[in-house]
Amino acid sequence: MKFSSIMTAELGNYGREFGNYDLHLYSLHYLNRFQIMASMNEGEPNNTLATATTVPNDTNVTGSISSSSDIDYFKIVLPVKQKINVFLGDVCSDCDYDLYLYNSSGTTIAWSVNGKGSNELISNQVLEAGTYYARVNAFLNYDSTKSYLFRWKATQSWPAVNTTSANITSPFGPRWGTNHNGIDISRGVNDPIVAAFDGVVTAVGYDNERGNYVIIDSVVNDENVQTRYQHLVDNSIVVNIDDTVVAGQSIGTMGTTGFSTGIHLHFETRTGSSVTPVDPMQNHFLNW
Repeated sequence: MKFSSIMTAELGNYGREFGNYDLHLYSLHYLNRFQIMASMNEGEPNNTLATATTVPNDTNVTGSISSSSDIDYFKIVLPVKQKINVFLGDVCSDCDYDLYLYNSSGTTIAWSVNGKGSNELISNQVLEAGTYYARVNAFLNYDSTKSYLFRWKATQSWPAVNTTSANITSPFGPRWGTNHNGIDISRGVNDPIVAAFDGVVTAVGYDNERGNYVIIDSVVNDENVQTRYQHLVDNSIVVNIDDTVVAGQSIGTMGTTGFSTGIHLHFETRTGSSVTPVDPMQNHFLNW
């Protein structure tokens, strides 16, 4: 199946570079790397928020509209603040399906209503940790014999669960007579650490300065971005070199190993071929 224009929008530049991959089976997580996607069927009944089908990140869901009054709800749970896309595809040519996104109170956040025979995409929604719901319904025409494809995907994640930018204890910039090449995040407990972007694990190790660390290489908006996660708890790292990871995937636990004055995550973003340290809050998490 060729990438449609809306699928290209969902996957970014990857869709333009790789035009002949079956999106029912594969998800592009990093340049030139595809992997088999998880898949599931919608769980009926799912016509209310209370009965919504819970859908994990980056999972294909096959569903159908059985009548003009049929509504399908899908539950999205974000463990940490994330930027997400919500996609409705394989809409049959005679069908007119709409896609809505709600918060936990049922208030509409965003929608996509492109018309008959069109796929739908709600993109680049930066949402706090919590529960959200997507709704699929027929606006006019439907076909109960034809299935659609639903999925949501986190494209960016705050790296430390249970924290926000308010938990930054030391910013990027001059510190102790040198440059602090990242930000320190802490609320004083061993919180889970997750990948900030889709990418490939390029280093896992330990040294006296960084403690236990993970390095992940990614491509973000056509730019090479390397993220570094340091001072993780001993034996908490759950990824290995050359693993492909997705944004929001657990990689370890916040700790105080190496040169550290207390439990925290030292988080860095480095860009370009020279892997130059840049301020994460100015370059990738502005207004987060």
